[in-house]
Amino acid sequence: MSDTPVRSPRTVDRHLRLPRSPGRTYDSTPLPQRQAPSTASSAMSSPSPARTHPPYDDELAERLVNGPVDGHSLHRADIPRLRQISASWRPHPADLTQGGAVWPEERTIPGHGDQPNVPVLILWPTTPFCAPRAALIACHGGGMVTGSAYSGAPGLAGWVAQLGLVGISVEYRLAPEHPYPAALHDVSTVVNWVHDQHHNLGVDPAQTGIFGISAGGGLAAAYTLRAHSEGLPAPAFQIIQDAMLDDRHHRPSTFEHDGSGAWDRTSSWTAWNAYLAGKAGHADTPAYAAPARALDHPDLLRGLPPTYLDVGTADLFRDDVLAYATGLTQAGVATELHLWPGGWHGFSEMAPDTTLSHVANETRTRFLRRMIHR
Repeated sequence: MSDTPVRSPRTVDRHLRLPRSPGRTYDSTPLPQRQAPSTASSAMSSPSPARTHPPYDDELAERLVNGPVDGHSLHRADIPRLRQISASWRPHPADLTQGGAVWPEERTIPGHGDQPNVPVLILWPTTPFCAPRAALIACHGGGMVTGSAYSGAPGLAGWVAQLGLVGISVEYRLAPEHPYPAALHDVSTVVNWVHDQHHNLGVDPAQTGIFGISAGGGLAAAYTLRAHSEGLPAPAFQIIQDAMLDDRHHRPSTFEHDGSGAWDRTSSWTAWNAYLAGKAGHADTPAYAAPARALDHPDLLRGLPPTYLDVGTADLFRDDVLAYATGLTQAGVATELHLWPGGWHGFSEMAPDTTLSHVANETRTRFLRRMIHR
């Protein structure tokens, strides 16, 4: 791991400021390839250790589609096509209402200062209540380059119907048009709004947590780090699933999928370079961009809220998640970790009807229930 110190909160805050932008636009035309600096490109192209990933779960193996874009790895020029594919997965309204138990509402949250407004999808429980409800702020997956507030919304709606909490899904800005720290700013805007408006929203800040899957898991972890370090409104707990945490691709599991799997090494490098403006793998990547960088500085981890992490054994991010869970535990954080045998990246969201997905999703739900009923 890098020995380069993570920037101090003041330095990181300067780095987080974005230029004034009139709004959020996403160009659908293919983008030119950007050359990564020599350190990252050499790391990506260097010979990788010969490794074989653990076997897939039998049921999940039948559902696996190799490559996120038409059966192949993601390259920068494929991002517009990936967005088309992601848009085609927009859920049907019936998947969100849960038979009348959930009421979906689209809102736009005003940005702070020169930051743009942030669209959100709020999923309200329709059951009566006489006290403030718990809330869960959700960050969708998509490698930081695709997805919307509707990505993963059926799963969030299931929690709303089952547990009676308020679900708030963030439509953060996407890379490469909006590199780090744009998405983190958008998540910060929404978390601050929920805390500022908790009386009007009828939610309890002490029971408000943050959740994310894949890229969204990295964003959830990044915001939790930033909130703790800078005194911002902090989540009461965090749930980070199959999380995208480290831009260096240096742990063994990142060499186990190269040209195979739902999300492979090439796709991951493409996504990280889009998010970090071509600087993935550089020594000075801040922990607010890649939370695993905080492992070199345990003081950044001490005092974080209870954390749930899970990942499949056949996931590219497996060892990054295991390392982050170990770092949290050694820093004294209440940490729950689950390693699912034979699970590929995103399996419990993309194949929720399989046996292993049922177990993984129910285990995650049990943790969430405990957090909101403490």
